[in-house]
Amino acid sequence: MARRDFLVEIGVEELPPRSLFTLLESFASGIVKSLDAANVAHGEVRTYATPRRLTVVVSAVADRQPDAEIRRQGPSLANAFDASGVPTRAAQGFAASCGVAVEQLEQAMARRVACCNMSAPGPAKERSTCFQLLSPASLDNLPIAKRMRWGGGEQQFVRPVHWVVMCSDLPL
Repeated sequence: MARRDFLVEIGVEELPPRSLFTLLESFASGIVKSLDAANVAHGEVRTYATPRRLTVVVSAVADRQPDAEIRRQGPSLANAFDASGVPTRAAQGFAASCGVAVEQLEQAMARRVACCNMSAPGPAKERSTCFQLLSPASLDNLPIAKRMRWGGGEQQFVRPVHWVVMCSDLPL
């Protein structure tokens, strides 16, 4: 699995000096929380700030999530199969919603009741997919007392934003 550095930089009008480092720390922790929530491995986080820009560099970001297993719990065995062991509509419907045949369903205990379950390997997301919502979520949670809008858009920040750079193709 390849690993590359990830850079996010926001260029703004002059930031208030008292809140500069608070904004930077909160922005960096939001990015790290987003990566951790997406289960994307990463290395060291470095931050840089000037009155007109906030920069976060995350080193050694994995190019994709590790493979995961999808598990779904279905109907109880009493509802899934009749007395002769023939699958009922409940079992057929659950299998169809999972995209598998009834024979591929597994039996497991859930709250002292035997149920039908489905387990399958889940697709891992690529790094670019994980980064699509990374910065907006991090920016929405910044500790900003008064947010400012500018231009015709709906975006809000502590000062008007002039540019945003996101680059995940920096080789190590």
